[in-house]
Amino acid sequence: MLANPLLPTQLVGTLAQPDGTPAASVQIQFLPSSLGSKAPAVSVLTDTFGHFTLPPPQGLSATGDSITLQVHGASANATVQVAVKNIAANGLLPTIPLRDHIDPLPQSILASLASLLSSSGATGSAQQQTPSTTTMPTVTLGEDGDCQLSFAGNTSVDRYPYSVFYRLVEPQVSIASVVHRFPFDNGLFGFPPVYLNQGGAPGGTVSSFVRCRRPSKA
Repeated sequence: MLANPLLPTQLVGTLAQPDGTPAASVQIQFLPSSLGSKAPAVSVLTDTFGHFTLPPPQGLSATGDSITLQVHGASANATVQVAVKNIAANGLLPTIPLRDHIDPLPQSILASLASLLSSSGATGSAQQQTPSTTTMPTVTLGEDGDCQLSFAGNTSVDRYPYSVFYRLVEPQVSIASVVHRFPFDNGLFGFPPVYLNQGGAPGGTVSSFVRCRRPSKA
């Protein structure tokens, strides 16, 4: 729910057909009049995944019950309402389902609309953006070989037509494992892993929890 009475600087959402597939290559118009403003309508195009990013007029009050979006496609038009209480503070909208199927606009019309939107300053998800060339740092931990881990990042953005669950966990250099401390004839010790279906430990071995390490002397 919005924490302030102003609409976010951009609205980000996904438009879906009645069967749940993306409503690709259709035009979405935001009507500021639904919030009592006389500002002109703002139009964007959805991409192949039904995603869109819509910049509403600056300083627009969000004290109304809902905002109105008009959808225009090749086969039909539709009007949808999005409750203001369902708009996140960063502008994220819930998935917007259509009641009736709307076909995508022809490529010739899409090209003309993209040109108009570009000249008016509006940006839509269907327009190509220049990828960033910023170099991201790489952090390497541990010794050379199997005990070394590298952490890196990139500036790519992946989008999917379905929900993706991410779990954030604390980075670890290595994972603790149950091993046998096995003595070699040369005075060194090895640490073979312990398996669930394994029987008793070989003679002269001791089971313990260790992290990634190399054979060592006693």
